[in-house]
Amino acid sequence: MYCENCGKNISKESQFCRFCGKEAKGSEAEIKKNDISKNSYLNRLFRTGRLNRRNFIIGMLLTFTLWIIFLMIIGYVMRYIGIYNDQSANWVLYGTYIVVIFYWLSIEIRRLHDLGYSGWYFLANFIPIAGLVLYINLFFVSGKKESNKYGKITEPKFDVYEIFGVLNK
Repeated sequence: MYCENCGKNISKESQFCRFCGKEAKGSEAEIKKNDISKNSYLNRLFRTGRLNRRNFIIGMLLTFTLWIIFLMIIGYVMRYIGIYNDQSANWVLYGTYIVVIFYWLSIEIRRLHDLGYSGWYFLANFIPIAGLVLYINLFFVSGKKESNKYGKITEPKFDVYEIFGVLNK
């Protein structure tokens, strides 16, 4: 198969031309991508692609801040209506933490894609020193300047849709 933009030979499985970075039209990867429902919640949450360093940091901080604010509001409401105790507070904390972990995982995987790594590298978080090294890289190393197998180069702009992947444009 040949790239429509630059005319170079690319593989049928390629989503993007490795020479010019344009999306490969009619590739097997594009057909497979179109088979997945674009409106499915999990597809939007765990969408593939890349997330630049700025949006990674903003996404992590926004998610953490919103989570803390939500916990404060829920705690206040629970105390106000009289159902607050240690056990109920723990259930709310753990329940919301699971949701936050899914968002952080989605953000982290797309940042790893921007660096050219597989999303499975997130498992390094479970190894104490390796997790620290991973996060230092995620926060301080700039992404690849060319298209890779995970997508095109990301624009250095703030985009809530790109960060969370669950809001429709």
